[in-house]
Amino acid sequence: MTEQYRAIRLERFAATFREAADIATLPLEAPRAGELSVRNHWCGINGIFDTQIARNAVD
Repeated sequence: MTEQYRAIRLERFAATFREAADIATLPLEAPRAGELSVRNHWCGINGIFDTQIARNAVD
């Protein structure tokens, strides 16, 4: 396993996803009891839903 990974995180509420998001390099921790690690080669975001979350507009 690699020792780090990159993540997109919503750090705050904002008008746009870009304003709310932060790309971070984080340390990869070993899974604890009852957990597992999954390696993604590709992933996506739902532009409409994730923007609504960033705007704090989801019930």
